[in-house]
Amino acid sequence: QLHYFCGSNPTGHYCLDLEKSVDAILGEHLVAQNCWEIEVMKSQGAVDCSQKGNFQLFRNERFNYNNHDFSADWLKPLLGRWEFDYASSMHPPPSAACISNEAWRLVCLAVEKAAVHDPGFRICALRRVAWRFVISSSQVKVLWRCLPPGIIAADLFTSIFNRVADPELLAPMLLRASGRSSSSSEGFSTPSVRECIDRVGPLRVYAATTIDNLHLTIDFSRHECRVLAELVFRLARKEGWCGLTAVRFYRDPEAPPQLFVPQSWAWEMPVKGVLHVTYVGGGGKSAGFRAELQAKYTCISVHLPSGLSQGKR
Repeated sequence: QLHYFCGSNPTGHYCLDLEKSVDAILGEHLVAQNCWEIEVMKSQGAVDCSQKGNFQLFRNERFNYNNHDFSADWLKPLLGRWEFDYASSMHPPPSAACISNEAWRLVCLAVEKAAVHDPGFRICALRRVAWRFVISSSQVKVLWRCLPPGIIAADLFTSIFNRVADPELLAPMLLRASGRSSSSSEGFSTPSVRECIDRVGPLRVYAATTIDNLHLTIDFSRHECRVLAELVFRLARKEGWCGLTAVRFYRDPEAPPQLFVPQSWAWEMPVKGVLHVTYVGGGGKSAGFRAELQAKYTCISVHLPSGLSQGKR
């Protein structure tokens, strides 16, 4: 993995054998990059979009096959299997020029037709060079439809996620496409899209400006989901509580679901339980308010300071 690693595009899934020196070096590099990115975000006043409310960019961590919470004072062992997702905060500015459609078509063709035995090498190679270009969400859709057999959709997604100039459009594009597609043969399936979102975190994908008509699954026991719920509830208070539709709340998996959201949840949410909801609001009537919510509750617009956008291996 170290051979294909690029510090300017580190987002992805990692499985490291710490007994191997190259894996141990890669782990140390990601720990250092995590600390650096956190300091950049804090200096910019960015919101905490981490999975557990600790600002860390490591997600879904497992050590020796057991759940594990990474923290700044964790001492990396010399032996063991460390598996995790790393979700970088780096994105190109919205004003960045995207690669031309013709050039992107050639990139997609190379990914699809590359003569390699292991399909995963295509993703490694794409991640290694992706820092050299910027793409749009519509171009992600083109790549997704070229998904070769044997490639995990979430691996492909994370390899180019941080090179997307308009990440706020990814969730609407992918989720609506998965709803229209009955099978993954068309490049979209609801499980694969959900896995993509879980790899990078919902607060890096869902945006207040484009959240309408998207089915949301909110687990109140998770920090990032509670932040997303607060965003949705504040939006509903502004634009009308009736915008919360298709509600199913399971406080207990064995009990029948609750089919409404009390307005009291806007200031006192449940401690646990899973909420399924779709928000349908009038975005045009409160566009400014939505932009404020997006800046406060998501980290989609977090960018690196000028001159620090291109790292090295």
